[in-house]
Amino acid sequence: MITLEKLRIYKKYDGNDDFYSRSPKDQELFNNDNHNDWHDLMLFVQDHKLIKEGLASESYKNNALIKMKNRFEEVAFKEFTKDLI
Repeated sequence: MITLEKLRIYKKYDGNDDFYSRSPKDQELFNNDNHNDWHDLMLFVQDHKLIKEGLASESYKNNALIKMKNRFEEVAFKEFTKDLI
């Protein structure tokens, strides 16, 4: 599950996994999960950008938002998508 804290850490490193990999404390939060939340966030950020820039079809947008809603905790989902919905 992608939490608000994981979202904050991802933003802190601006998605740069090289810098993130140098912080065992931040990695620990992501490693305590069976999912690869860092990787999922990278994909969701790409989807977010496509949607925000109007480059995604309505169908793509709806599918992406459903995937996000299923992977994010509610508060994190609202924060991440506040400029899309």
